[in-house]
Amino acid sequence: MEKTSLTQVRRRDRNVADDSWIRERLTKSPTGVVAVSNNGQPYIHANLFIYDEKQNVIYFHTSAMGHLRQNVENSPKASFIIFEMGRLIAGPRALDFSVEYASVVVFGTVVIVREQAEIMDVLQRYFTKYASHIPSENIEPFTWEDAKKTTVYKLHIAEWSGKEHRESDDHPNAFFYKCR
Repeated sequence: MEKTSLTQVRRRDRNVADDSWIRERLTKSPTGVVAVSNNGQPYIHANLFIYDEKQNVIYFHTSAMGHLRQNVENSPKASFIIFEMGRLIAGPRALDFSVEYASVVVFGTVVIVREQAEIMDVLQRYFTKYASHIPSENIEPFTWEDAKKTTVYKLHIAEWSGKEHRESDDHPNAFFYKCR
């Protein structure tokens, strides 16, 4: 995907130019954060999501009404991020500390999905992604009445960028974060 000033990565050594790497992260990541703005006020919302590679869109949903829906209706431009943290890397000086990570940032336009068939398909895809291990006979499926209590969004991806920083497995100063 072509890069603009929005998606140019400053640290070239961390840039991931491989679109298939980005698609894989978007497919496998469990959560993401969408950012929108309304009247200059930024608003972020963490959510489960579905990446549709064929359409190159990200689906997510919220309750039928709320801040996110109001903001999208007023200003549909959005950004979206997924990320995973690896180990912390200690250095001899505080300035030398670093962290392993992988991230994808997406920019695009969000629309509210209004077609019943698409909404029901997206909601079913949530179960496929997040709960496929639960036998379907143990879950009462979504009904259209249930779906009316939600808002399903579709983020049309205009640009994206990927970044990754990894050190060798035997790095002597690498450690996993542990809340103390």
